[in-house]
Amino acid sequence: MKRITFTSALIKTYLAILFCTLLQFSLLAQLETYHKLFQTEHFTTCFDVAPTPDQGYVITGFEDRPAPFNMPLVPFLCKVDCRGEVEWMHKYGFTTNIDNTDPRVAVLKDGDYVMMSTVLGTGLDMLVVRTNAAGEAIWRNTYGGDWDDIGRGLLKLDDDNLLVVGNTESYGTDLFGPYTDMYALKISSVTGDTIWTKTFGNPQGLDNIWDVTEAQNGDLTFIGRSFYDNGIWLSLMRTDEDGNVQWIKYYGKTNHQTSGFDIAEMPDGGFVLTGMTTLAKQDFNALVDAFVMRTDIDGNILWAKVYRGSAPDLSDVASTILVKGDSLVVALESTSYPDPNADITKRLFYVLDASNGDLIQATSFNGSGGQFPMIREDWNGYILSGFTDEFPGSWSDPILVKLDKDLNSGCQETDWTFQTQIDEPTWDVANGSYTIMQGAVLSPYAADSLGTNFTDSTLCFTGVVPSDCAIISSTSAIDFPDNIKLFPNPTNGLLHLEWSNNRPQNYQLDLFDLLGRSLLSVSSSLVDSNTLDISDFPAGIYFLQLRYNGQQQAFKVEKF
Repeated sequence: MKRITFTSALIKTYLAILFCTLLQFSLLAQLETYHKLFQTEHFTTCFDVAPTPDQGYVITGFEDRPAPFNMPLVPFLCKVDCRGEVEWMHKYGFTTNIDNTDPRVAVLKDGDYVMMSTVLGTGLDMLVVRTNAAGEAIWRNTYGGDWDDIGRGLLKLDDDNLLVVGNTESYGTDLFGPYTDMYALKISSVTGDTIWTKTFGNPQGLDNIWDVTEAQNGDLTFIGRSFYDNGIWLSLMRTDEDGNVQWIKYYGKTNHQTSGFDIAEMPDGGFVLTGMTTLAKQDFNALVDAFVMRTDIDGNILWAKVYRGSAPDLSDVASTILVKGDSLVVALESTSYPDPNADITKRLFYVLDASNGDLIQATSFNGSGGQFPMIREDWNGYILSGFTDEFPGSWSDPILVKLDKDLNSGCQETDWTFQTQIDEPTWDVANGSYTIMQGAVLSPYAADSLGTNFTDSTLCFTGVVPSDCAIISSTSAIDFPDNIKLFPNPTNGLLHLEWSNNRPQNYQLDLFDLLGRSLLSVSSSLVDSNTLDISDFPAGIYFLQLRYNGQQQAFKVEKF
């Protein structure tokens, strides 16, 4: 029996050769980029996307169901495969209008999916659903009270539990509306039970959380907005892992509005924030611009800039921010770039220098109709989601744009770098405070909704469309064709590959985490024994893909 060894030392030694070696695998080329439109008979939105272990995606949003269904907006969870083709869709209950929620989706360590949305009960309640990879519900609950409790953000924590954030009228200092308190719930991903709940706010305030990030030590940093000093100010709040406040800061100016929608942690422990503001305009009533701010670990501003198109001067709203090496990637919608049709929303991303916020690149896709774009990192690049009305027969339909590692999509791109205006208004900073309370009623949720399935259309692509997507296996010993076996699974760090005959001349193993980030990539021509060492990686679930002879197979590996 012939054997081949994969070791960390050999991987490092031959990294310089790896690129040349990978050129041998032309038969194994993958779909690198694409634009996919998902059409329905009704107004349908896409608010979030997450990469899945099989190199597909799970997306969430709403479908408008007019008569005879008479359901204003129906939350959905949809799975697409590695080619962007729809595999399944499930729909749950209904809500009232698009301003009442920001649906989010996440992937757990075992490959299950979690969707957060908002549905109509006594008032509006947060809905959280956990499904398996086939979309079958494991549990689904609503959280809230008698009034409106709205979900805005979802974070899978390092302990694989969930943190849901938003705003509440049922608990805290502002009962029964129209004012709101910030709302945060830590939820067990296993049972759906609440671990803790917290409200943060002040009487007659408009206090909201949109997003949260987790530090290595478990501390949490929340971003949102609050009423303060006759304006709406960006709010940044740091707590420990149990929601106990360490510090609160407000950023803005009197008679202006600023809201924070997304946050990411920098390698130095500081933060980058994005959202919308009027600080570069006259006052609160002006149309908003996109902003990006970088702070240190204590929330002190390092730099802050405001961005908009050159003309007409309308609205620009940033919705997502990612750290990409020494750069930042920001997804936004804008109506401030030139277009023959007035008030046309564009779906864009900016690439910024992380050290100072200078603009490196501004690119839009598909010309128009791009609202609420979200950008996420995947296994070999990025995925941009949103919805659009720009194509014939489309009122509003979800769209996915698959980007390579250099943020190229392959078609229908427009460069706006030299038509982007940057301002540096002054920001006032104040220490904030909130009254902290708690509360939530958990209710099992059984309502399903009918609906039409998506019809997906490929607008363009680069690379090779796979004839079959990877098959995910999770058995204790993995048997491949040609009598290839990989074991043990689970493992304490060493995986053994062996075969009894028909050894492939060229093959490649790629290890990914469940966010699709590449961790190892090695090929048979670089090494000569049978052990893949993953002992340097933390305990959890990983995705290992074997590619050879024009075939590919993928499976889950559990490291304990």
